[in-house]
Amino acid sequence: MFYVYCQLENERLNKIINRQIIQWFYSIDHQEVKISKFPNAFCYGDTVIQFIDEHHSEQLAISLARCYTVYVYEKEREILALLQNSHEIYTIIDEKENEQVIKSTVALVVEKLLCQYVLVGDFNRRKLAIKQANHVYLVDFNDIFYFEHVMHLRKIKVVCRQRNYLYRTSLAAVSDKLPSSFFRCHHGVIVNLKQIMSVNRQEQQIYFPQNKKVHTSVRGYYRLMKRLKEEP
Repeated sequence: MFYVYCQLENERLNKIINRQIIQWFYSIDHQEVKISKFPNAFCYGDTVIQFIDEHHSEQLAISLARCYTVYVYEKEREILALLQNSHEIYTIIDEKENEQVIKSTVALVVEKLLCQYVLVGDFNRRKLAIKQANHVYLVDFNDIFYFEHVMHLRKIKVVCRQRNYLYRTSLAAVSDKLPSSFFRCHHGVIVNLKQIMSVNRQEQQIYFPQNKKVHTSVRGYYRLMKRLKEEP
């Protein structure tokens, strides 16, 4: 789960940040995002982002969760030294800035956190953050059939059960975020072993539900078949 906590003394700033966060999360599954509604205890792998006044910087009692703090300050004071000495501080916001600058800063913070947001633990709970246009979508790994590099677009196509996504990244970057059930069977293809229905040796095609398919190389075919035999 992704939690956001924002309770600042400056009411104007508080409203701007909350409005920006709600707008940013509009297209995201709200079962995965809670804004200023903290549970009594966090689960391992939960991510928390806190917007806290620099002059009232008491830490919330956060256990097990990954916690990132955004300090809001009125005067610069020794905030830069504070930034250098704490790995939990993510960025700072000057409350005297105009609304557009504040909204932009908040958007960058949330975007960076969501793009590295992957739940740990039970495979069925894990999600991949995919940025497309001005939205970030949280996609269940179980719903992903395969990833394919679209060379002429310089993007990765993610083929899923409900829809497809295109976003600018590399297969190498994606593979670092995937569980062991994903396998690279071609220099431009990563498949979800749990979703494969059949493999055609002659055509070198891998078939998935809903009549979706992707091509593999000759070498990739043999490596894939060996890997499938090892699957429980």
